[in-house]
Amino acid sequence: MTARVEGASARGHYTGMADFAPRSILVTTDLSAASMQAYPAARSLALAFQATVTLLTCIDISMHLYEGSAALELPSEYLPEALEGARRSTEEALKAHLLQHFSGMQARHELREAARPVHHTILEFIQQSDVDLVVTASHGRTGFSRVLVGSVAEQIVRLSRRPTLIIPTI
Repeated sequence: MTARVEGASARGHYTGMADFAPRSILVTTDLSAASMQAYPAARSLALAFQATVTLLTCIDISMHLYEGSAALELPSEYLPEALEGARRSTEEALKAHLLQHFSGMQARHELREAARPVHHTILEFIQQSDVDLVVTASHGRTGFSRVLVGSVAEQIVRLSRRPTLIIPTI
C-alpha cells in the first residue's frame, strides 16, 4: 500500500510528488482522552505500512524550574521528589497506553521533559529521530484558552519538516 503525498518523500524531504510509505510513525500524546483520539488512525497506518510506532509524551517541568511557583505550592526541597513521581506515573501510563492501543505491533514509548513550551521538545525529538510521519490530535481549543495554552498541533504542522496528520477531537 502506498499513499501519494503532495511534495513529500520518505524521510520528509520535499521534492515533488513521491510515493510515501512511512516506516516510523510518531504519535504525540498528553495521555488525555482527547489526544487518544489519534491512536486509531496511527494504529491503522502502522498496520497498513508495517511501520513502527513511537508514543511520545512530555512532562512540562517549566513550573518546576521557578522556586515559589503558585502552581506547584511545594517547598523547593521537594521538587526533585515531585518530578520523579511525575516521571514514574507518566511512564506507567505510557506503558498502559501501549498495551491497550498498540499491542501486537512494533511500538515503543518515549518520555521527555519539557522546560519550555512542549512543541519545542516534540520538534527536537522529530529532528533527532528517524520519523516519517507525525500523528497528533488537536484538542480543539479556541478563543482565550488557545491564546493561553497555544496549539501544539498547529506548531508541529508549521515547524516540522515531516508530514503531519492532525486528528480533530470530537
